[in-house]
Amino acid sequence: IEVIWNLDREWIWAQADSQLMAQVVENLFSNALKFSPKGSAVTVSLGEENGKAVLAIRDQGPGIAREEFHKLFGKY
Repeated sequence: IEVIWNLDREWIWAQADSQLMAQVVENLFSNALKFSPKGSAVTVSLGEENGKAVLAIRDQGPGIAREEFHKLFGKY
């Protein structure tokens, strides 16, 4: 699996719980790698929009059914 890094700049500052953020990023990245088919790509993007840090991890795996989102992400 190819990993593509799209980083807007070297540093993005955010006020957040560093341990929680590390756990979230690790889980998202790990799942992206685990569920992506061989020969596909995982893209990790980090940037800033409207003064907020934005992280996106995109893969080519099967995804999560919309009706399952609430079980994993609560109100989101």
